[in-house]
Amino acid sequence: MSKEDQQGEYGQSAIDTVRASRDGHAFHEAWAARSALELLPPATTLTAIALEDFSVEDAEGISDEAAEIADMVRYYGSTDVTRADQVAVTQFKYSIRKKDVAIRAAELRKTLKKFLQADLDFRVKHDDATVEAVVRYEFATNRPIHENLLAAIAAVIAGDDGTGDVVTQVGQLKDANREKEADLPSVLKRLTLSGNLGSLKEAEHSARHLLASWSDASDPDSRKKLLQLRSLVRSKAGFDGQGNNLIDRVSVLAELEIDHESQLYPTPDAFPPVGNVIQRPVAKDIELATRSQTLPVIVHAAGGMGKTVLMQAVAEQMRLQDEVVVFDGFGAGKWRDISDGRHRPERTLVHLANLLAGEGVCDILLPLYDHTTLMAAFRRRLEQAVSTINQTSETARVVLVLDAIDHAAMQAKEDGTPSFAHLLLESLAITPIEGVVVIASCRTERLALAVRNAAHFPIPVPPFSDEEAQRLILARDPAAGTAEIAALQGRSGNNPRVLDALLNAGRPYDGPRPGGEEATNDQVLDALLSDRIGKARDAALAKGAKPDEIDLLLSGLAVLPPPRSSGGTRCRPWASRR
Repeated sequence: MSKEDQQGEYGQSAIDTVRASRDGHAFHEAWAARSALELLPPATTLTAIALEDFSVEDAEGISDEAAEIADMVRYYGSTDVTRADQVAVTQFKYSIRKKDVAIRAAELRKTLKKFLQADLDFRVKHDDATVEAVVRYEFATNRPIHENLLAAIAAVIAGDDGTGDVVTQVGQLKDANREKEADLPSVLKRLTLSGNLGSLKEAEHSARHLLASWSDASDPDSRKKLLQLRSLVRSKAGFDGQGNNLIDRVSVLAELEIDHESQLYPTPDAFPPVGNVIQRPVAKDIELATRSQTLPVIVHAAGGMGKTVLMQAVAEQMRLQDEVVVFDGFGAGKWRDISDGRHRPERTLVHLANLLAGEGVCDILLPLYDHTTLMAAFRRRLEQAVSTINQTSETARVVLVLDAIDHAAMQAKEDGTPSFAHLLLESLAITPIEGVVVIASCRTERLALAVRNAAHFPIPVPPFSDEEAQRLILARDPAAGTAEIAALQGRSGNNPRVLDALLNAGRPYDGPRPGGEEATNDQVLDALLSDRIGKARDAALAKGAKPDEIDLLLSGLAVLPPPRSSGGTRCRPWASRR
C-alpha cells in the first residue's frame, strides 16, 4: 500500500491501513489466481507461475532487491531463463486513495530501479542476447497509467528528451538508472504497464496483456473454485511455498477438482496448417459487418470456396484489437463421432467459455446439462469478458468465430439432440450482448439448417477473382507462366479448393478439366482423387503388392475420418473438408 493511502485529507477520513493492506493482498491473490487459469488451455505454452520470488533454478544469484520485485513470475516453456521461451516478472501496486489518479514516472521509479537490478543480475548469469530475448517485466496496478508516462518511455527508447511534462518524466525514468548503469532503453522495451484503464504498450512493447476482472465470480460454484485457487496462491506465496513456490497445471486442476483438462476443453480444434494465405476483400467486408449491426454474421458459400481459411484469417486480423476465440465445427472429421459430441451445448459452450477464462477475462465454466441454466451461465461469462477487456480498451469486443456450424446442425438432427449453434445464435439474435460478436460459417445449401430460425446477417463468399487466383498460383509456383496461370484459372473456375488440387497435381497445368468440361467442382475433385489413387495403386503393384492387399488397405482407409495433418504435412483439401 502506498504512503498516500495512510494519510487523511481535509474533509476526509484517514484510510484504515490494515484494511487497505488486506485489499492489496486480495488484489495480488486475485490477479495470480486468474493468471493460474492461463495454465489450462490446450495450446498454452505457460509452464508454471512462481510467487514471491523466482523459481528455485533462477533464484540462485539473484539479489534481494531483484527478488523483492518478483511478486509473480510467469514461465513459458521451462522454469528457468536458460531454457524458457519467455519469463515475465510482475510487480503489483495497489492504492485506494489514488485509484483514479494516473501513475507517473515518479511513482514508477522505485519499481523500475528493481527491474533494472533484476536485469543486471540476469545478465551476470546469462548472456545479453538470452536476457533480451526471454525476460520481460510487468507493472500491474489498479490505477490508470498517465499518457505522458507512456510518451516518456517511448522517448527514452528512441533516445529523445520529449517536450513539456514528458521532459520531466523522462528525467525521472533516467534517475532510476543513475546508480545502476543498466540498459534502460532495453528494459523499457520489455516493460508492460497494466492499469485499470488500459494495459498499455507502445513502440516495441509486446501484445497487450488483458487485465482481469476482480469482481466476484458469477455463480456459487465458480466462487468456490476461485476461492480454492486463491487459497493455493496464498499457500505458495507464504511459508509453505519456501523451496516450492511454483503453481503448475496439475496443481490448478487439483484445486478445481477436475480430473483432466478435457473436462474444461472438450472440443479442441483440428485445423490443418495453411500454407499460402491470400488476403481477400471479403474478409474486410465481414469485419465491417460486425460493426454496422448486432445480428450474428453468417459467412456462407458452396464447398471448396475457402471458408475455413477465410475464417481463420478474419480471426487473426480481429485479434489485433479484440478478444477472439475460434470453434472448429469439422474437427478433422470428428464431428461425426458420437464420442466427440462437438455439436452439443454442454461441450462446446463450456469449451468456448473456458478459452476466455484461460485468457483471464472471465470465470471458468464447468459442464451443466440443463440447457437453460447453461446458456444463462455462458451469457454471464460473455458479459464478464466484455467488462474485463473494456478495462484495457473501451472499443475491444469478444468475438466468437464458429467455423462449419452446419456440421453441428447435421449431427444434432441425426441424433435428435440440440445444436449449440442453434441455441447460441437464437439467444444472441433475440437478446444481443453489447460487445459480443458472432461470426459463423456454413455451406450455402445448408444455411437454413445451420441457423434454423435465428435472425442473422448473411455474407456470401465469392470465388477467387482472377487477381486473387494469380497471387495464389505464383505463391505456390513462382515459375508459372501467363498461359499456365490462365489455364489454371479456367480449369478451376477460380474455386480455391479445385485450384489447390490442380496445383498439387502438378504440371501440365493446361490439360483438360478433370472429370470433363461440364464437371462440377466436386466432380473435378473426385476425378483428381481417383487419378491419384490409381497412380498409387499402380506404384504399389509395380513394387510387388498383391491386388487383394491393396483393396483391403483402401477399404480400411475409406472408413477412417479425414486425417489431421501434423508438422509441415498439409492435408489435401478434399481430405480435410469432404
